[in-house]
Amino acid sequence: MNIISKVYSTISKFNNFIELKRNCGGVNIGRRTKFHQAVSLWCDGKINIGERCEFGFNYGGRFAFGMCELQTRTNDSVINIGNNVLTNNNLKIIARGTVDIGDDCLIGENVTIMDHNAHGVKPSERRTSAGTVKDVIIGKNVWIGNNVTILPGSIIGDNCILAVGCVVKGNIPANVIVQGNPGVIVKNINC
Repeated sequence: MNIISKVYSTISKFNNFIELKRNCGGVNIGRRTKFHQAVSLWCDGKINIGERCEFGFNYGGRFAFGMCELQTRTNDSVINIGNNVLTNNNLKIIARGTVDIGDDCLIGENVTIMDHNAHGVKPSERRTSAGTVKDVIIGKNVWIGNNVTILPGSIIGDNCILAVGCVVKGNIPANVIVQGNPGVIVKNINC
């Protein structure tokens, strides 16, 4: 059974669908991964999803009319999602470089993770450039609250909590709670 057949058989169990855009030959989905909400895969590059991951939550907000989107926009771009990652509804990950999400992460509703600016800064480049590309690395066991935005170049350490609505950019050490816009460390987590 090829990967597309496996994806469709997994999704059909939940009466949802997956929308495949572009080539999508570079999609790898681990065993026992489930899609509870519709998902759109735009894969010019590679998308690797680990085992026992779940996308969408039936009782979460905007479940019925929303969609999880995973987009790799160049041949060299990669999205890696570790094992046992659970997401709420309407996750959006867009990569032109690399986005890595570690094992055991919890991701809230309406989270956006991007490794590029999407447009150039100079007015003459806004329609012709993807802007700066900087990889995003999210450690293991990170809890990302609802409506969080993770910007290009962010490196988030293991066991962090990103509070509801925060905007994260830069290096976040392990075992801290971050909140606000811009996101700032408000507390250490004693492990």
